[in-house]
Amino acid sequence: MRRIISKQDKIFNKKLRNIKTLANKALKEGVKLKCSPGLKFLKDVSIGNLVTTGTQEAVLIEATDTSCIVVVTKARNDDSFYLGRKRWAPTTEVEVL
Repeated sequence: MRRIISKQDKIFNKKLRNIKTLANKALKEGVKLKCSPGLKFLKDVSIGNLVTTGTQEAVLIEATDTSCIVVVTKARNDDSFYLGRKRWAPTTEVEVL
C-alpha cells in the first residue's frame, strides 16, 4: 500500500534536504574566520606582546594550535577572578598595545 504524503511533509522534507546540503558543504570547505577591522587574532600576535580585549588586558605567554596562555593584568572592575594565568582561544580578537 502506498503512503500518501501531504504537501506539508513535502515542504518539511525539502527543508531537511537543504539543511543537510548546507551542513555537508560547511564540513567539506571548513570554517574561514575573518577578524574585525583593526583587530588581530590572538594566534597572530607574537609572544610577549601586551594585548587587550574589550574588558581585559593581558600578556601572551604561549600559543599553540588549540589554545593560548595569557597572564591577565587588568580586568573590568578589578575582579580578582579574571586576573592571573588564563587559557584563551587562539581565535580571540584582540588589539595589540
